[in-house]
Amino acid sequence: MIEFGDGITGIVGLNGAGKSTLVEAIAWTLYGPNAARTGKEGIKRSTASIAANVETELIMEIEGTEYKIVRILKGGSQTADASIFAGGKQIADSVKGVEKEVAYLLKMDWKSFYTSFFARQKELNALTDLTPASRRDTIIRMLRIDAVDKVIKLINEEKKKNTLKLELLKQTVILKKPTELLAEKMVLEKSLDRLGKELNKVEGNIKGLEANLSKFKAKFNEERAVSNKYAELDKKRTGLEARLTGLSKRESELNDQIAEGKKLEKEFAKIEKAHKEYLDIEKQLKKLTIAKESEIQASERKLGELRDKYKELGDNKKLLKVGQPCPTCGQLIKDKRTIEEHFDEEMEKIKSEGETVKSVLKALKEEKKASIKELKFDFEEYARISKRLADLEDDHERYPEVKAELEEKVKAEVILARVTQERKDIESDIKGIISEMKNVPFDAKEHERITEEFDTSNATLNKEKNLRGNFQREIDRLDEQVKGKLKDINEAEKARKDEKDLSEIKEKQERFVNLVADYRQYLISRIRPKLSEISGELLSELTSGKYTGVELDEEYNLYIIDGNAKYPLPRFSGGEADIANLCLRLAISQLIAESSAIETGFIILDEIFGSQDIHRKALILQALNNLSRKFRQIILITHVEDIKDTVENIIEVVENEEGISYIKA
Repeated sequence: MIEFGDGITGIVGLNGAGKSTLVEAIAWTLYGPNAARTGKEGIKRSTASIAANVETELIMEIEGTEYKIVRILKGGSQTADASIFAGGKQIADSVKGVEKEVAYLLKMDWKSFYTSFFARQKELNALTDLTPASRRDTIIRMLRIDAVDKVIKLINEEKKKNTLKLELLKQTVILKKPTELLAEKMVLEKSLDRLGKELNKVEGNIKGLEANLSKFKAKFNEERAVSNKYAELDKKRTGLEARLTGLSKRESELNDQIAEGKKLEKEFAKIEKAHKEYLDIEKQLKKLTIAKESEIQASERKLGELRDKYKELGDNKKLLKVGQPCPTCGQLIKDKRTIEEHFDEEMEKIKSEGETVKSVLKALKEEKKASIKELKFDFEEYARISKRLADLEDDHERYPEVKAELEEKVKAEVILARVTQERKDIESDIKGIISEMKNVPFDAKEHERITEEFDTSNATLNKEKNLRGNFQREIDRLDEQVKGKLKDINEAEKARKDEKDLSEIKEKQERFVNLVADYRQYLISRIRPKLSEISGELLSELTSGKYTGVELDEEYNLYIIDGNAKYPLPRFSGGEADIANLCLRLAISQLIAESSAIETGFIILDEIFGSQDIHRKALILQALNNLSRKFRQIILITHVEDIKDTVENIIEVVENEEGISYIKA
């Protein structure tokens, strides 16, 4: 750890030993890479390991508070990090955070720091080498007069914003005149009052209509109940009558079927007798031959099945009715004609198939006869029996059909009895319904009149309600407009007040800017004479009165007074120019120290004796001793060994054989 004491501290050592590096480490700790002569890659010692850290720690006291700043470049990646502590408490832990805190504490950036408090080797002419405009701005910034410029800029920006607001407010006041808005509001309120009266009138109409309708509604409901009852009975009667018509038709069909059956009954005895005889003859023939018998029997069975199927289709066809299920497939009948055509097609197919079976049967019988002729038996007997069998064949073939029709007749008689009974029951029910309808006090004309009257009353009521809704919506709309006008009136009044207030604020801002600008001009007018005065006193002291003073023109160009005349700096030698620049630098630092709100307390001078003779060096040291009353710490970097006995503190920097610098004890 290196401790810098109060007064003048001389940092001495051979050229290249690392004297300037020591104080540059202070600047680097304060301001980071901006204050370094090189990039971060040139900060670490070249002989250090790649993984080694670069770390500095600076402890300083400002206004009684101790501050510690730690800055580090970590390892091979040279990652930057920093932290700052105030009174032992960390107040920032990042590079940007430390930069912000240091700028706040010292009230200057790194450029101002170097220009005012850190005069590096061969940079005494830093200010005088700047362009006039840059030099003027730099001195103003160093003396913190730029803070006044910032205030003026801030106020002007606010004033500009207020000017825009004021223009908008003026437009608002022009567009929204309170008197005109008030007149519009009164017109709307009159319309609202008129509509309110109209609405009350409609409300009265609605109440009257609702009262009348309420009384009439009981009568209407009673009439409607009677009408519904009558309509229900009439619907029931119509349905029964339709059913009765169907039953009557079915009854007629059954009677026709039964009549046909009765006709067949007389003929059936003869057919049945012929059938039995036919069977007996067949038995006789079987005794004579059994040739082709099984095939003939199969054909006869098939023929019988076809007759039954033909008969069944014919019966079902008679039962077909629209709206009733089909007796064959069960589906609801919609188009009776199409279904009947389908039945006819099926019956024709069966009839055709029957004719085919008959032909086959006939052929089989012929074959049977042929086979019989080949046998040796009584042909005359067989011929006689065969002739008789042929005579009986028609009746024999008709027998199953007639027998089936007679059976259907019996079934039809049963169905007829049931249908007849159902018809009688329905006729009785219809009579009962007609009787009940006569007892229902329903008058179609009266019902129509009451319904029409009720509907008319309801329509009138609805019309009035719609009118009420229209009035209410219009009232709501006007009410919103009144509220809007009231809002516009309030906004117009507020805009007028805001315009007045903002005009006053703008006027105050203009007065304030003028005052601050005058104050800035006053400060600037005081700076040059003061800097000239302090610089001149120091120059006179350092030159033993050879030069009596210094003068700065409006561009802050430096002139040296020699005798009764002033001359620009380039007229003088390099050593004299360095002395003049040093005096200006010290004068600036002294003014900053005197005007600072905080105790800055130090100045660093690097190799300022380079071009001075022994006498001038002694004078400079004497002047610096005098300045120590204003600066607690003056750090003087030099390779001149003979100053050791003239300063309070000495820090000697030595470089060893390995190129590592250290402080000699």
